[in-house]
Amino acid sequence: MACPSTSLCVAVDGLAEITFDPLANQSPAPVIIDPDGFGAAPTAGGLDAVACPSVDQCTAVDGVGRELTFDPASPGDPIPVTIESTLALQALACPSVDQCTAVDGVGREVTFDPRVPGIPAAVTIDGGGHLSGPNASGVGMSAIACPSIGQCTATDFAGREVTFDPAAPGTPVIVAVDTAADGAAGVSCPSVHQCTDIGGVGARGDLRSDLPGDARLCGDRCDDRQRGGFLGLAGDERHRLSVSQRVRDR
Repeated sequence: MACPSTSLCVAVDGLAEITFDPLANQSPAPVIIDPDGFGAAPTAGGLDAVACPSVDQCTAVDGVGRELTFDPASPGDPIPVTIESTLALQALACPSVDQCTAVDGVGREVTFDPRVPGIPAAVTIDGGGHLSGPNASGVGMSAIACPSIGQCTATDFAGREVTFDPAAPGTPVIVAVDTAADGAAGVSCPSVHQCTDIGGVGARGDLRSDLPGDARLCGDRCDDRQRGGFLGLAGDERHRLSVSQRVRDR
């Protein structure tokens, strides 16, 4: 779901989008915008995520690697465009009307202009995001947030985060932030310096996305003094400090 204003929210479910005023007592009607999104096995899957950078523009991604951009006030029949030809797109963030970044099931990101998607290149940012194990409830990337056009943070089902520049992802550092939970199910970044993830069993982890490596784990409790001290610690000491400064609610 995305809410570009206090009186407008847009949700997606299967084949349809639903636009509504969260403060009004109403029963909004779903509008089908992706009638063939379920496709055929093994690539079957409907609409998975939506982002609305403005009140008159939303972009949704589906389980067959396509994006659809539409005006929520008048969705019409938006044209689906394939931007990831091999896998489902699992999460999406659009920091501006001309830039969106989606993540897929094997640790890749794809950044595109929703108005003119073209054929964007998928870039691997989390080579182990598809691994299974005791802390992995699924495969691939689970969520993404982009607090600016130059920075995104994505999480995976192994409880890790990766922060990168969508214009030049390179090989970003992968950091475990939620290994005590069943992976990371969602992430929100109110600024380029702070993100909070929600784990698969309701745990919360705070991190400083502007710090290198596992220094990010000290979260929003880091001040400049702690930041300098943290980076100067040895590995074991750094781990103990990061654990003591994390916040978890169960």
